[in-house]
Amino acid sequence: MTIAALASAAIACGDANATLVVLSDSTDGSASRVVVALPFDPATLPPPPPAPLPAGRRGDSVRVARTIGDSAAIADTEFQRALATANRAARAMKSLDLRTLGYAATFLSWQFLADSAEALRSRRDRFRVRFAVLSARLGDALAPLEGHGPIRRRAAADSVAESIGRAVLDSELAGGVARLDLDAGTWWIATASRDGALRLPAVRAEARSGGSDTVVVR
Repeated sequence: MTIAALASAAIACGDANATLVVLSDSTDGSASRVVVALPFDPATLPPPPPAPLPAGRRGDSVRVARTIGDSAAIADTEFQRALATANRAARAMKSLDLRTLGYAATFLSWQFLADSAEALRSRRDRFRVRFAVLSARLGDALAPLEGHGPIRRRAAADSVAESIGRAVLDSELAGGVARLDLDAGTWWIATASRDGALRLPAVRAEARSGGSDTVVVR
């Protein structure tokens, strides 16, 4: 899915609550995932203790894989921010007259934002490909990483949400798209594997009562 397609993706009609359409732009081939909406930033959850590294050269390779996975997560955060900026610019253009010079200038500005986001996505995907190659070589030695990027447990998130009188909501991904009906307020959107591992970083979203919006997660 291209940045232009994402920017012009249809947004579901709002109802009494806020409607959030979530697009999964992940290239890792993982189909067994759900989208989760958390009422707090999951980055504040304590990470599980790191698994001990194997000895020798194999341990060195695992360490390199972890570094590449972290780089992929950082690049993904930068991409998500750039994509959100491009999407906002695309929505703002809907009210402009296509026949004016002002629209042409605004379109060129949006194109720059979209191209920048595409470049960041390409960088992220290069890290992911390198991680996948190392993952295939290392097999079980890399299993504790559960993919790339920071990992938090869904059970821990449910516990924190319950302590503040809220709930973690989820929705099935179908064809890379999921829909969430949320209470108004701030939410953090992420994906989770079937075994309960949250994939971070999460994307912050502001849910407006009666409104609708779209976000992209990995």
